Amino acid sequence: LHYNPEDEVALAYAGMGYTFQEEFDKAEEYIDKALDKNPANALAYSLRVRMSSKEEPLETVIDKVPTAYQKNPHVLIAFGTAALDRELYKDAEDYWRDALTLATGSGLNAVKISLGAVLMQPVVPKYPLMASGQMLQAHKNSLEEAISFFTDVLGGDYINPSHLSHLTVTALVNRAVALRYLGRYSDAARDADIALRKTPKDPSLIKLRALLAYELKNVDAAYTYAQQIVSSPQTPEASLLSASFLLELKRSEEAEAILDEFLQLDSSEGFRQEARRLKLHIAIKNDDREKAEQIIQEMYEQYPNSLSTHVETIRNQKAFGGEDKIPALVEKAKASLTHKSPILEKIELADLLSSLKYYRDAAEIYEQFVDKDYNTSLSQRLLQAYYLSGNYKKALELCNRLLTKYGPLETVSEMAAFIYGDIGDMASARQICKSHLDIYPEDTVVKIRLATTYYEIGESEKLDEILSSN
Repeated sequence: LHYNPEDEVALAYAGMGYTFQEEFDKAEEYIDKALDKNPANALAYSLRVRMSSKEEPLETVIDKVPTAYQKNPHVLIAFGTAALDRELYKDAEDYWRDALTLATGSGLNAVKISLGAVLMQPVVPKYPLMASGQMLQAHKNSLEEAISFFTDVLGGDYINPSHLSHLTVTALVNRAVALRYLGRYSDAARDADIALRKTPKDPSLIKLRALLAYELKNVDAAYTYAQQIVSSPQTPEASLLSASFLLELKRSEEAEAILDEFLQLDSSEGFRQEARRLKLHIAIKNDDREKAEQIIQEMYEQYPNSLSTHVETIRNQKAFGGEDKIPALVEKAKASLTHKSPILEKIELADLLSSLKYYRDAAEIYEQFVDKDYNTSLSQRLLQAYYLSGNYKKALELCNRLLTKYGPLETVSEMAAFIYGDIGDMASARQICKSHLDIYPEDTVVKIRLATTYYEIGESEKLDEILSSN
């Protein structure tokens, strides 16, 4: 700008510099000068978008750019950022896709990383369901496309650790997170380890590495990683992770000491609730009824309407022989359920009720989040809850839904055949068994189920054939 004070590009870049420094009055001054020199200066228009207040509607921001320049890559990138600031993820995705279609070059790497991150955004709240086996194809596709964008920035699956820049580290960490969501823990750990060579003290990255170590069944390593960031203000949850890992390692005294120290600190209510929940598990494990009751009382005083409080109260009553109080507590827990209740807590409540043989109640809760079109551990749990509660109608409907989509399935085929036999539909029971044995001829359980069917309908020769086999 000093050497070219009338140059529109220099003026626009000066406006960019002031925008980065949030000196918006100065930025606007140079943007106006650049547009006076060249009304087609797309960079200047994009800066005007970037300076917009987040309170302004996206439509108002878009109107700041003349229609003729709204398809310029600079402007589209700025529109995407404005949409992201307003949590309009689909709009951000669309603008950035358009920008990548219209422009090429390594200068777009930041856009590719942002686009990959936006594709992951809707998946993040679904992670507890995905970790339980319920991954929708749409979520899988989004994650795989995000990984392809990060990989493009990195130049391939593998990257030389000595060639990392700030941008490539960002791509590497994002790829590690996406790989974790897909359950590819070893690949995710590899990326995280490479990124740690460049930023060895990054608390968020160390936390990610701790979680990956846990998911790879290396609890000792997970604890070691978590301990590195216990004092970091960026990761206050590290103490809770450390305590959880210690409980897995059967070092409950150390875990309790960490939790007691954590509760002396100023932290969020959510973290404090989790700390108390972990302390309760330790008290139950140690058969310390007095301490358990004290913690439950504290939880009710602090979080009386929390689903987690109700879940832990039920767990406490079961541990110390208060089964007579459980029915009322179950109704209380169910009444506290809303669409905003954390999915992890819903899963925990349903699993707990199922373990206590409250199968009808468990089924009612599983139904709120289980996708019946997918054969997952969650749909299997719902199926068992239907079956064990005596709701054969819904159990059979779910069996047939899964068998129609996937073909013969272990447990599902057997359950469907049993229910058909129980309601007297022997033809359907026999067909289910035969179709299953065509695919899994050595499944002894289904063979015996087929033998039972032959017995019921009086086909003695076929019954003898099965009973005489190995």
